[in-house]
Amino acid sequence: NVATVNVNVISDGDTSNQPFAPVIPGSIDDPGLLGTRIDTQPGAPPFSLDHVTTTVDYSGFTNAPSYGAHHAFLPGVTPRPTGVYQTEQPDEDLVHNLEHGHVWISYNPSLIADADRLAIEQLVIDGGTDTGVIVTPRSKNTSTIVVTSLTRQLTLDTFDATTIRNFINTNRGHSPEGFIPSGQRTSTSETLDDGLGHSP
Repeated sequence: NVATVNVNVISDGDTSNQPFAPVIPGSIDDPGLLGTRIDTQPGAPPFSLDHVTTTVDYSGFTNAPSYGAHHAFLPGVTPRPTGVYQTEQPDEDLVHNLEHGHVWISYNPSLIADADRLAIEQLVIDGGTDTGVIVTPRSKNTSTIVVTSLTRQLTLDTFDATTIRNFINTNRGHSPEGFIPSGQRTSTSETLDDGLGHSP
């Protein structure tokens, strides 16, 4: 279970977190989306959302990947139920979350301050249940905090509630599938297994 943390003062001057805005589905090509458009950068791998049953090599992608081949739908497992995770989850399953219009917040546990990690977790808890927002540690990240939607990404050195909330409210649902909720994380979700190989 995830402990609830009181966040009374955050970097943008707010005194409390709010539920996330309703999702307004759209395209990854819509103007006004936040973050860097990754798949159009020079040298970026070709855009793909292929479903595979193998390990995926994301080494040519951003850290964390914002698109690419991934594992197929498995009810209750892939994409992952959304919410706050304390352990790393498979990239191959989380990229499927992005295909469903979700936002993935990952952080490098060796770089992030405890207060920032707790603030991110509380922001997502206060945002509501089954919101299409997932938080995980990811030790391969080269940035402290990475906020990702399908083909879009921003990186942060420290927690910024306004920046993260605006990215979530703006970018969720912008995918070929619009927005498909995947359920809320439970105590057993930390150890879900799709029975397939995962990149180390």
